[in-house]
Amino acid sequence: MRKSVAALSWTENPAIVSVVLSLVVLATRIPFATRFFFDWDSIQFALGLERFDLAHHQPHPPGYILYMGAARLFAFFTHDLNAGFVAVSIVASLGATLVVFALVQRLVRDRWSAALVACAFAFNPYVWFYGEVALNYIGDVFVSVAAAYLTLRILRERRPALLLALTALLALAGGFRQSSTLLFAPLWLLSLAALLRARKLNARILVTNVLLGLGLTALWLVPLVLLAGGIPAFRAALGTQAALSAGMTSVFFGAPWRITAEKAALIGKMLVAVVHVGLFVPPVVLVVRRGATLFRAEDRILAALAATWILPSLFVYIFLHMGGSGYLMTVAPALILAFLLPAARLAERPEGRVLGRTIIALVILLEAASFLFLNDPLFRRVPIMWEGTKSLERANHFVITFSRATLVQNDLELEQMLDKIRMHAPESTVVVTEIGRRFRPPGTETWVDNTRIYFRHMGYYLPEYEVVEIVGDTGAYYKTRQHAPAEKVFGTDIPISADTEQLVVVTEYVDRDAQRESGMREELLLPSRKYLFWIDLQGKESVRYAGYTFRKSSQ
Repeated sequence: MRKSVAALSWTENPAIVSVVLSLVVLATRIPFATRFFFDWDSIQFALGLERFDLAHHQPHPPGYILYMGAARLFAFFTHDLNAGFVAVSIVASLGATLVVFALVQRLVRDRWSAALVACAFAFNPYVWFYGEVALNYIGDVFVSVAAAYLTLRILRERRPALLLALTALLALAGGFRQSSTLLFAPLWLLSLAALLRARKLNARILVTNVLLGLGLTALWLVPLVLLAGGIPAFRAALGTQAALSAGMTSVFFGAPWRITAEKAALIGKMLVAVVHVGLFVPPVVLVVRRGATLFRAEDRILAALAATWILPSLFVYIFLHMGGSGYLMTVAPALILAFLLPAARLAERPEGRVLGRTIIALVILLEAASFLFLNDPLFRRVPIMWEGTKSLERANHFVITFSRATLVQNDLELEQMLDKIRMHAPESTVVVTEIGRRFRPPGTETWVDNTRIYFRHMGYYLPEYEVVEIVGDTGAYYKTRQHAPAEKVFGTDIPISADTEQLVVVTEYVDRDAQRESGMREELLLPSRKYLFWIDLQGKESVRYAGYTFRKSSQ
């Protein structure tokens, strides 16, 4: 009996599935794309396109020349730099989803399940979240799954030609995010060892791969070094960045083991949020299908692949440097797939097909609901849902963070703050931001760290205003205007224009003692619930705030 066209579409034509998956990714990413640069690093990428300067972190070292070039290309069509960077994230999300589909097809014999797993990957709140913002972390997810896919094929097929593809991928990945090449280099070494063991590797193949890797690396590294001002300037920028990144957090650079333990615990909480509801898939499969096996004899290859895929990144993040949650993009695909694989394998058997597919479909629905509705302000109208959300936030705030509400709130806050500040003339207004400050929230005596850093955003979106950043209690500050590079100045006396009539402090919150000292007034912006703090300077020559004196000057 001939199969129906519909059956052929899904079970025998992966191209159709790939088109559907592509449409799913585009349909879920484009409507929720952020309108403003999301992060400090996002602004630094944008400033780097105006004036490439690694010394002033435009962008921050080591530089991301291919990533920025791709964003510039997309911005040509979007006519907006942020949209150009977000477009890169969307394309990376799409590419990663398609590679996940190809990878899972080689792990299970049910294409429907492979398609559902790819959908679950695309709907994962962590992956979805970073696919909507102007950051290059999502590029790691594409490189991660692509490198794993090629490595798996090399381990199974022992084809030297696939090593060339892996070499090219890792060499070019360095132009987007240099750490990708280093963190996935063990996969290349594992592939090399597999070919050597199978006697499929000779000197000619090895030399070809080395030359290919060096050549493709030179395509982006040479222009990067030239833009940085030459080898000495490039090395200096790298050294400074390494000291900043690892100097305070790595046991190898003198940091206490307590810092390492805290990082490990934090990474553990992040990984729980990354895998999300997929955590429950293996136990559910074991409960509903007693006697089901989660592992197979041939999984020894997968175990070697998984260990080489995951462990190098975790070692670096725990013992060297761990930045934001986006760093975990290198290991996220491996963990997400590991927890979904039991359900996909259950669907291989006729008696478990419906159940296995249903489990994955439920994962997709719960992931979508989490991203779309979790932490939504509308929950405040439903007490039981709002209390549940707050309880979840107390247990693991990362689960709450990876949501549409976070993206919407960020855009709304920036839009309202910028609109309010622009109501005051730039000639008479100085914007003050801060880093390293602490405050007591209203009605409490508990001190908390100020985690929101607005200097780059205010400087970028308000170029006509003078923007100052005070650096905690260090007695130092930065100042910028018209996107000029910000230099660190030591001193607590900050000169401002003689025409200044008000300071506006843009921060998470200002402690009540600092408010009283400076005589500031706070303004609550609705509906974003974001505060601005205003200090009146009319008729005054100076004002004291947070240990700094802002003094009018004729210069």
